Amino acid sequence: MTDEPESSEGAAICKVEDGPGGSSAFAVITYKMPNVSARMVQLLTDFCNAELKH
Repeated sequence: MTDEPESSEGAAICKVEDGPGGSSAFAVITYKMPNVSARMVQLLTDFCNAELKH
């Protein structure tokens, strides 16, 4: 990570307890600016709830 906010990077992980097949499922994303964590985490959460929950 750098001291320059214009070149920052991030990662997020989401766990769904009742995933496909009844087991836990995970999704991981990485992102760079201009994407911000508040937006990317919400997108990941929406994806997990729509696609991974059983």
